[in-house]
Amino acid sequence: MIYRNTRFVFLLASALALTGCGWFGGDKKMSVLTEFAPTAKAAITWKKNIAKQSPIGFAPLLQNGVVYSAGGNGQVLAVDAATGKDLWRFAVKEELSSGVGSGKDSVYFGTRKGEVVALDLAGKQRWRSAVSSDILIAPQAVNDVVIVRTVDGRIVGLNNADGKRRWLQQRTNPSLVLRNLGAVASSNGVMFAGLPGGRLIATKVEDGSLLWETLVSQPRGATELERIADVASAPLLDGDKLCAVSYQGRLACFDADKGNLDWYREVSSATGLARDERALFTSDSNGVVVAYLKTAGTPLWKQEKLKGRKLSGPAVFGKFLVVGDVEGFVHVLSRETGELAARIATDKSAIIAAPVATEQGVLVQTEKGNLYTIAIQ
Repeated sequence: MIYRNTRFVFLLASALALTGCGWFGGDKKMSVLTEFAPTAKAAITWKKNIAKQSPIGFAPLLQNGVVYSAGGNGQVLAVDAATGKDLWRFAVKEELSSGVGSGKDSVYFGTRKGEVVALDLAGKQRWRSAVSSDILIAPQAVNDVVIVRTVDGRIVGLNNADGKRRWLQQRTNPSLVLRNLGAVASSNGVMFAGLPGGRLIATKVEDGSLLWETLVSQPRGATELERIADVASAPLLDGDKLCAVSYQGRLACFDADKGNLDWYREVSSATGLARDERALFTSDSNGVVVAYLKTAGTPLWKQEKLKGRKLSGPAVFGKFLVVGDVEGFVHVLSRETGELAARIATDKSAIIAAPVATEQGVLVQTEKGNLYTIAIQ
């Protein structure tokens, strides 16, 4: 979805209505699924209903063999990843605005009243902390600081011990911004975050001080819509490199220490990146899955048979790359060639968040609020 930043209301135009991150623009015609000779097998091993609906930004979290997930109606669920057995459920009366985020001793979620809730790993509430507005993404702990991103352009650092505010960053956003932004990446006490307007920043987790700021892409175009260039997904750390992709912009890799540009390629995506030892992968705004060589950005392959299907971000599982689509199909591709290897249906509703790789297969969460583990062989 798109927010008009001045008052944080939805842009009221039916032609621009969105149901998922990165789904604005691109091909209007959805590709018909064609037959192919499968080279892999995909099967649902367990299914769990979380809620009636899982809005944008809700994704399953895997941590130490446990899957944590949430629905928009206030339900939070912990499930054994191997068996699908419920471990605990927690409910609040308010609607939620974010999924579940990770921490060493807790998990976190955000409510539409602008509160961060911390639960211990047994599902007991530890604390609640109010911030300025809706929480855009699942809060996540980096060291002893819980990072929270809000719809009014703020990044807040809360003490993990008690939820009290430690520091605050506030930016002036462009007039129009995408509804969601990605999680942060972190390493050695430094947080990396993508911002509206194509910006990428590095910040000290301890005190919120800025280390460097750079552009993934420069907004361009004559209209506000054409100038949306948000980094609307999590940056990806790969050793001493930091890579990010922007909507209507670029995929670019930087030196993580200084923020100096290494290489870039013109590509539009708001669904994020995945990587293996050789390549970076993304689903672009037209529904084309592309792979680039990590060292220099050389194009390796593209898969165009899923055009217009409003794909999720990709996930690497074994020798495969996995994406979901607007009709609830999970597509399995070869990491080496991009060829379609398998396909499986879920509940016919959109898979917005990228699948999550587990030892058993991949987790996907659908817009109807169902959680699936899919084994791939």
